[in-house]
Amino acid sequence: MKDCYLPDPEKIKYSFNLILFTKDEQQRNQASEFLRQLEQNEPQFLLSLIHIYENDNTEVLRLQSLLLLKNAITRNWIKASIINGKRANILNEQLKIQVKQSLVKLLIQNIERKERNILNQIIQVIVKYDFPGKFQDLENYFISTLSQISQFDNVVSHPIYDFIRTLKSVQKEVSKNRLMAYKIQQKEFSQKILPMFTHLWRYVTQLQFQDLSKGSDITCNVLLQKTSQKLDQILSYLIMPFHQEEDLQTISEIFKILLQKASELLKVYQNSNIIKTHLKTLICSLSNLQQLYPISIGYSLQDFLTILQIILLQVEPENRLINIGIASITKILQTHFYYCSNEQFKATIPQPKSQVYIQLREVCNETFQGFFNTHIIFFLERLIVINSSKRNSNIKEILEIENDQKSKTSDDKDDVCESTYLLCAECQEQLISRFPQQILNYIIENTQQLLSTNYSVIKTELMDSFFSLFGKAIKIQEKQKLQTVSFIPILNYLFQTENPRNYYRYIMLGKEFIPKFCQSEFEQFFEQTIIIIIKSNDIAIKIAGFDCINQILISKINRIDYPILLKLEQVISLLHNILKEDDISHYIQIINNFLYQYIYTSLVISTNSNQFENKLIQNQYLINLFNINTNLVVLNFCEMFKKLLISFSFGNVPNQLIQLAIIFITQNIQNNHQDVLDLYLKLLYEFNKCMNDNTTGIQLQGLFLKNENLLLQNLENQTIQCFILQMINELILLDLLPISNNLYQILAQLLIKAQTIIDIEQQVEMKNNCLYVMETIILQQIGKIDVSCYGNLILYLIKEFIGFQQILLKSFQFIELKTRVINILNIFFFKEETYFMEIVKSNFPNYDSYFIQWQENSINIINKGNKKLNTITTLNFLKYISQPTLQIFIESILKESLIEIHYYIDYQNEEFREQQIKNRLQYHSLEKVRLNKNRESLRKEEIFEKNLDYNKLNIQQLVLATINL
Repeated sequence: MKDCYLPDPEKIKYSFNLILFTKDEQQRNQASEFLRQLEQNEPQFLLSLIHIYENDNTEVLRLQSLLLLKNAITRNWIKASIINGKRANILNEQLKIQVKQSLVKLLIQNIERKERNILNQIIQVIVKYDFPGKFQDLENYFISTLSQISQFDNVVSHPIYDFIRTLKSVQKEVSKNRLMAYKIQQKEFSQKILPMFTHLWRYVTQLQFQDLSKGSDITCNVLLQKTSQKLDQILSYLIMPFHQEEDLQTISEIFKILLQKASELLKVYQNSNIIKTHLKTLICSLSNLQQLYPISIGYSLQDFLTILQIILLQVEPENRLINIGIASITKILQTHFYYCSNEQFKATIPQPKSQVYIQLREVCNETFQGFFNTHIIFFLERLIVINSSKRNSNIKEILEIENDQKSKTSDDKDDVCESTYLLCAECQEQLISRFPQQILNYIIENTQQLLSTNYSVIKTELMDSFFSLFGKAIKIQEKQKLQTVSFIPILNYLFQTENPRNYYRYIMLGKEFIPKFCQSEFEQFFEQTIIIIIKSNDIAIKIAGFDCINQILISKINRIDYPILLKLEQVISLLHNILKEDDISHYIQIINNFLYQYIYTSLVISTNSNQFENKLIQNQYLINLFNINTNLVVLNFCEMFKKLLISFSFGNVPNQLIQLAIIFITQNIQNNHQDVLDLYLKLLYEFNKCMNDNTTGIQLQGLFLKNENLLLQNLENQTIQCFILQMINELILLDLLPISNNLYQILAQLLIKAQTIIDIEQQVEMKNNCLYVMETIILQQIGKIDVSCYGNLILYLIKEFIGFQQILLKSFQFIELKTRVINILNIFFFKEETYFMEIVKSNFPNYDSYFIQWQENSINIINKGNKKLNTITTLNFLKYISQPTLQIFIESILKESLIEIHYYIDYQNEEFREQQIKNRLQYHSLEKVRLNKNRESLRKEEIFEKNLDYNKLNIQQLVLATINL
């Protein structure tokens, strides 16, 4: 944006009307573009939008102006550009001041609730960078309004509630900024308003409890309750910029009064639905403060823990409150872990200066240790009960929750919104880490009792939760060098009951112990898991079993032998019916992973021992799976095969894998599925004539020839055209597809058709794809080529070459097209110089014009073989151009030529040559390169160097001849 006059509000409103009400798409696009240009180029546009909001009476236009103002400020408030080498903000400070002043004036007005929401969002964007230091008007607004409110008798009104909402939104945003410079400013602001705000908070809290004491939810003042809730949040935000040690007393007092309020509300919680949301917010605010100031709240830690203990004792716990309680306990365990001992404290956190703070830290440590030493079993058992009550009896849903959790990153997690099941698991892990011996003693005692009473001592609904805890706790045995708990008797009991629920427990518990099994235990567990998968009618248990086998194959692949693998064939037959179900989206990945592990392990064993030779392609149950041609299954199978391909080193993919993939493609290629075609292309890339047998090559060839008519017809489809043309290219390079006149004509027609495509990017892509194959055909036939037969193609390429000057496109595809055209023209010049120059002469006013443009475009050439050819061609061409043009380019040409000479000399060294070949193979072996849809073929590079005999021209002599010019 640049400084200029105030854009006409009437024109802006006219554009709004076009966007909102006209049916003409072109007019809407023009109006949108007009507004976009104003935003980018006219800084005063922001003031025009404010003017419209303040002065227009049409609700929809007012709202539209406010929305656009929010978006424009979000995009441009801190945006900058480089002017004369210096960074300059798009919006100058004077304009920002005007905007902020106008926004504060709007805050004072009585406006609609939805407009107030947008206005708060706008202010949130600004305060993130400017408050309080650069937003004095807003600071004054808060201070003056608070001083006025404290004088009112009636603080329960919509205008006051709107003010509180704005203050809350600002404090919530600025509290996220933990940079020290901002924290100092935020603290100064908090100190200014905290006395007035605390007075208001106490008064409203008193009114709230008076209101609650009157009777039922129906008679409660809803606005009063909502106001009080917002004030609680603001009070917690106001102390977040404070320093844990320096402001110890203030932090402690604020936490204490919020804690007292939470205790009082908890007394009326079960009888008042209106308090539920309020109490959740309050406990969550306390938990955040505890995590931020774990020592400063030390004197209140015991009371806070007691409140959380009460929450966990709810007979019919309300989901969100229970979740907040569990999350709060977890945060306490996480934060106070660092204060468990002086040694740990000194190692992780600087030593405090205040003696009061040091004493408080010791008190806090004693409270933490004493409380959990006393109540550890209570928390453990309550977590077991809560987890059991919240577990859905449907095993499938439990599996879905677990799989969702696996895919989440730490940034995605929201403690309060997580499932109770996952929160309990996290809290249990924290307890186990902090108090391992107590928990192991509890588990040992209860396990022995369970075994001696044949599990009748524990309620059925608690079994899942207990075994989940058992599985987690067992992991700390070796790490902590504590007493070992035997898990084999429990696994044996669960398997022998033949109960579906116990089958599930067996699988989930056994999965935790896979690394601990000895060989005999491992074989028994593996076999019993397969039996459970086969016998169970519950699909979720089958899926859990497949997931368990995945873990076994991953962690125990060295222990897998031929007899064990044969047992897996029994479960392959079950997959067909599972994959034919209506909804498989939540477990298709588990099955896909299972098939990957099964096929990969089979291939490794067959490669090492020849015991499993051809077993995969003879497994009819596996082949039948490829007939399930639903999109989801096909897509996942394609991804599985690609993953399998790159699991083996480049050029060493087993024949069985390629043949199995060919079977899959054969059964799905008729659907023109893009991923199926891409998989076929990957097979061609990975096929190695030296390593793979001729039968596999014939199968790859037959797959194309059998579907040739269909594929060639689909060349009109630009979505899959690229895949088909690259298939043809690779087949030609592999000598699996004869070069026919029909193929050449098809490519020529596509090039002609490309000229009619309006979209320049699509046009360039289509030309590039066709010329990629044309280049291969020319290289393959270079020894027997009659250049005059390609006269029309040379003319076409020269016209393309001339047209490059008019195209402003800077895409990768366009650079590739220019490189491709130059490469092919260089080949023709290299092959038949006289004939080629006649065509150039008939299309250019002089050779200089062609040469200059040629040099400008050839800078895009980076491939080594292409670059060498271009250098030789350039040196040969110099005899056709004038002396002035030669003088312009001679320095850069000689520099490039010397590079090629040095490389040629180095390449005579056997070690250097071997290293270059090794480097090239390593590049093409990279996973990213092997999976790239735009990957260049290694065979294309090899044929370029093999079929163009550079040695017939001595590049050193050419350079000397050039110098003599």
